[in-house]
Amino acid sequence: MTWPTTLRGDRTATRITSPRLAESESVFDQRGWAELQQQLDALPVFTCADEAGTPLEVQLSGQTKPLAVFYADVEAAELALAKARATRIG
Repeated sequence: MTWPTTLRGDRTATRITSPRLAESESVFDQRGWAELQQQLDALPVFTCADEAGTPLEVQLSGQTKPLAVFYADVEAAELALAKARATRIG
């Protein structure tokens, strides 16, 4: 098994290696990501992703760039996924 686990809209989880975004200039292109990726791959962490498996990014107040968020708690990840889906639908 590899981690993190990506939650999709149907509550199923797919185990994948650490996700990468298609766009450049993302958090995954930054210095230090490789080390963090190794740490995340060793832990059961979750991220919310779209149907293609691309991690969803959030814009936090005070931040200039969107960030991918990882969760250690599956219920917190599911709640974030539900909120993201409601935002996309509504």
